Amino acid sequence: LDEIINIKSVGGADDEIQRLRSLRSNEDYGVIAYYPWLQKAFIIAEEEEFVFLRTARNRNKINDSEQKLLSNKTIGIVGLSVGFSVLKGVILERLCKEVRIADFDILSVSNLNRLPFGIKDVGVSKVQLAYRWILEIDPFIIVRSYDMGLDSSNIQSFFNDGNGIDLVIDECDSGLVKLLLRLEARKKRIPLLMETSDRGLLDIEDYRFVNEIFHGSIKESEIELLLRSTNKEVLMRFIDLNNASKRGVDSFKEIGKTLDTWPQLGGDVMFGGATATIMSRKLLLGEQINSGRYFLDISERFS
Repeated sequence: LDEIINIKSVGGADDEIQRLRSLRSNEDYGVIAYYPWLQKAFIIAEEEEFVFLRTARNRNKINDSEQKLLSNKTIGIVGLSVGFSVLKGVILERLCKEVRIADFDILSVSNLNRLPFGIKDVGVSKVQLAYRWILEIDPFIIVRSYDMGLDSSNIQSFFNDGNGIDLVIDECDSGLVKLLLRLEARKKRIPLLMETSDRGLLDIEDYRFVNEIFHGSIKESEIELLLRSTNKEVLMRFIDLNNASKRGVDSFKEIGKTLDTWPQLGGDVMFGGATATIMSRKLLLGEQINSGRYFLDISERFS
């Protein structure tokens, strides 16, 4: 048995695997993918052929040499609300061989306006749901999970384990983690993306070519003080209400009063996931995109 899912199998696996083995015409061909959470196992093509088939409809918008290049990439995604929409895009296009996902939260009913899960999934870790979704699409993708989220104690592991990462996508709600991600991305000289799902705002910080943190709005002299500040104080440095939508600003004023947190719409989140996926592909393929803040506001375009 080729074990392509690094999870301990639970009851019923052995019988199902033996049944599938008996159906194979060639005992030496193919692998068996067993999914404990589904209590099902499948015979699938071996990795090279499976990947070839799964990416067949990418060609030639992604050509063979580009797909081969992407097959060695690692992407880190922090935050799995908007971040799951980005994750969907990069996995569907198979923009990486390995993905690292981090979020401490569980799925709640209020997440169901923008995450494609169901009532049966409420109360389950967002990381676990994402992990399962990835492997059901492609069991050959390596997934490293951080279901307690990131902080100063494990961010080094997130960036440095294995061969490190090639791109980090920031979709978390913690100001301190946002700052730590940028400091580490700069240290590793890799690009960082952030999509805010308001006015189609996409932030590109390509630390292969720039050194300023968050487009220079956070000065070097402030970093040590910010690292000792409260999460809310740091988070406010990443929020630009002057360029937010009117409804976004109005909503922000109601947080802690009539709203618990910043609102996000399913359509905006999916659009943001798509734009971040496209930009991820360009950056991973070596295109040089100018760092900056880009507004891709569909509502404004058609108002």
